Amino acid sequence: MKNFTRFWVSALMLTGIIMLGTSAQSSACSIAGTASATKDSICVNGTTTLNLTGYLGAIQWQSFNGSIWVDETAPGSNSDSYTVTLTTSTEYRAVVTEPTCPSDTSNTIIIVVGVTAPTTNGATRCGYGPVTLSANGGGIFKWYDSPSSTTPLAIGNSFTTNVGSTTTFYCSAASASGSNGTTPMPAQSGSFSSNARGYFFIAPSDFTITGLKVPDPAATSQNIAVIRFDPPVPPPLYAITTDDFVTLFLTQNNPNTGVIPVNISIAAGDVIGILGTTGSNDFNSYAISPSTTVIDGQTVTISRMGMQFPLSTTPPQQIWQETGGSISRVEITYEVGCESSRTPTVATVNTPPAIALAANPPALCQGQTSQLSVTSNNPGYTYTWTPATGLSSTTGSTVNANPISPITYTVVADDGTCGNIDSVFISVGPASVAGNAVISTDTICLGSNATLFLTGNTGNIQWQSNNGTGWVNETGTGSTTGQYLVSPTAFTQYRAVVTSGGCASDTTITVGVDVLAITDPVAVNDTLCGPGTANIAGNGPGVMNWFTDPTGGNSLFTGNTYTPTVSTTTTYYVEASAGGTYNVGPANLSMGTQFPVFGDGWGVQFDVTQQISLDRVYVSPGGTSGPLIINLRATQGGTIIATKTVNVTAFTGLQPITLGWTINPGTGYRLEMGAGSVPLYYNSFGAAYPYTFAGSSVTIQGFVNPNFATGNFYYFFYNWEVTEGCKSNRVPVTAVVQSTPAVPTISQFGTVLTSSVANNIQWHLNGSPIPGATAQTYDMGLTGSGSYTVVATDPLSGCTSESQPVLYTGLNDQLAAAGISMYPNPAKDVLNFEFGNHSGEEITVSIFDKTGKLVLSDVSGASSRSIPLNMATGTYSVEIKTSKAIYSSKLVKL
Repeated sequence: MKNFTRFWVSALMLTGIIMLGTSAQSSACSIAGTASATKDSICVNGTTTLNLTGYLGAIQWQSFNGSIWVDETAPGSNSDSYTVTLTTSTEYRAVVTEPTCPSDTSNTIIIVVGVTAPTTNGATRCGYGPVTLSANGGGIFKWYDSPSSTTPLAIGNSFTTNVGSTTTFYCSAASASGSNGTTPMPAQSGSFSSNARGYFFIAPSDFTITGLKVPDPAATSQNIAVIRFDPPVPPPLYAITTDDFVTLFLTQNNPNTGVIPVNISIAAGDVIGILGTTGSNDFNSYAISPSTTVIDGQTVTISRMGMQFPLSTTPPQQIWQETGGSISRVEITYEVGCESSRTPTVATVNTPPAIALAANPPALCQGQTSQLSVTSNNPGYTYTWTPATGLSSTTGSTVNANPISPITYTVVADDGTCGNIDSVFISVGPASVAGNAVISTDTICLGSNATLFLTGNTGNIQWQSNNGTGWVNETGTGSTTGQYLVSPTAFTQYRAVVTSGGCASDTTITVGVDVLAITDPVAVNDTLCGPGTANIAGNGPGVMNWFTDPTGGNSLFTGNTYTPTVSTTTTYYVEASAGGTYNVGPANLSMGTQFPVFGDGWGVQFDVTQQISLDRVYVSPGGTSGPLIINLRATQGGTIIATKTVNVTAFTGLQPITLGWTINPGTGYRLEMGAGSVPLYYNSFGAAYPYTFAGSSVTIQGFVNPNFATGNFYYFFYNWEVTEGCKSNRVPVTAVVQSTPAVPTISQFGTVLTSSVANNIQWHLNGSPIPGATAQTYDMGLTGSGSYTVVATDPLSGCTSESQPVLYTGLNDQLAAAGISMYPNPAKDVLNFEFGNHSGEEITVSIFDKTGKLVLSDVSGASSRSIPLNMATGTYSVEIKTSKAIYSSKLVKL
């Protein structure tokens, strides 16, 4: 780093800008003194402290922005010790002023920041072969294969490597080659909890962490995190941090136990936390907190810290420190100094003469030989083969290969100027062994699946199927593995053909699966005029279940005919099942004491003797709302066959969870709670296994937590709803609600009736249509006494609406039948009415003259009334309107 300082100083002196070590004193009373820095070269974002000694007066630090000197305004800029953090090289000075005196200016200090990126020289060659790249500039050069990789490929002024195509490499300059350092704490054997623990320290200088390791001899894996506390102060006791308080440099879950390569830049003064656990157990080396270590030749105090969560969490939270206790040992490898940005460097590869590589045969049975040959139109090529394993020679255009295991051979062609490279894979195996093929069930329902299993085989697998037209290779996912899911639509046979390397194939026995189907129901729709009760049906074999959706959902009704009440056109779905629906397991939690609990992999274990559909189960959420995950497995810790995630609400009692899972015959199935679920209630005693149903295909054998047992516990899943046998497709059935016209009303003027609806109407007398009476008005005098209505028809749907009746009579017979009396008639001064059957009902009495003009109206709820007749003598029409009908009669006024 001193070389960089001298470079800057020399450059500035040549331009006449500054002179180190000088002071331009301009006053006898103000004394600037001497300015210095703890470090005159730092890394990017590094810190250094400016110091002023031998001064007299008030201080103002200044920095040069390239044009003028500018007063610093940061805290400390007016004291004799001023710490700065820099990203670019900067020069400083101090201006000192004693009251009433002219200012005096100190010497100038140049702080050099970072390392200058190198200039590089690429290389060009013909085809595959070595190239040498070089770098120029100051510092130690590091070569990388990407702009962000953490581990250099090489260190030095030049880098030689083989390339087969044009490739870009990257070179940086470092201020020092670095040295290795660890946390050398006493290697005592101790234990700590599974939460992550480690230590924190204050960085004594700028350095880069290049490697991390938990040195636990019992470890099989290691988890490490590196954090920085912001602002740079140690964490308080048992603090809960926030996102703004911590910077996470690294969270590494590493399956091996070697040094984990990293590239983490640390600045002097940073408060760094390093935490680690092993994947094998909770034991690790430790030292008593606080302890010390050495970094960059300086003694550093390290103190205990930890965090209460897995290391994969981002950002860290719940971080604490303690003055006592033990420190988990994590070794760090570090490098002192700075590293520049990376300069791309291109190794250019021009197209060489082509080569052609062949292996005959490309697959071998152990003990057989393959001939490897390479050709080219370049007669100057010489050929080298690698690896030498099983080869008759490592040079020449033709060699024989007799490997005992699968292998890739590489040939390099070279004529001294150009090169080329190619490789070939040779498959090698012992004699093929087909093994044993079985199928999970030999009968399935249409649309469901079965699983093929192959065990004891040697070689690569190819499942084949035969539906009566010959054997063909299966092409579905898993058709080349030992477990293969199939979903045939008709009876199909399966077998596995196994081939090891170049050996002759071996074929398993044939297994078959029959496919059952149930006929889809025949739908019977219904059409209604307006809202009402529909009669829809599903006819055919099996038990009919009704749903609102084409898939999933709960059954609304079981039976052939469904009579829902509908207000608009609605489509339902009917599904036929070959077997019945029944319930298995405890109906509720009443059998014992209940507690809420979470348990990953906890639940119940059950057997199935023939294919069923597990339609739904019931659960009782505890005190937390959130997600519930239900998993179905065939074995403990096995593959999840089916899963369902729903959100549940705390303390809502038994809640149905629709599953709709088709389950094939088998034993040891597990219905489990999945990781991330909220707690559910369970029974702590009172269970009585096994749980089944007369003639049922399902038996709940015991509980799992996660190990199987048959004690008093019953976990989570109650009142299972199960459907036996196969199901049909769901068939849509529609209840059509057609529009109806508005209900017409009738107004009366004498014997003339008028409908409120003008078109598409028909007048009726005593319930029968009056021929030709389709106009808006009708005269009752044409047909005489009786009950008159008008019927309106919707021309599109054909639906009708009928008015209230108007009852017309001249002899009061209709009135008498309705319990209404009108007397005397003829009348002179008063007309009397009795409404014996209409007690309390509001009734309107209207009297019209011969022209249809209303001359008198009386409205009352009285059961009898007398109406004065203040009108001229003559013949009048009387209309009596009740809530159910309109009655009409003639009146003679004397």
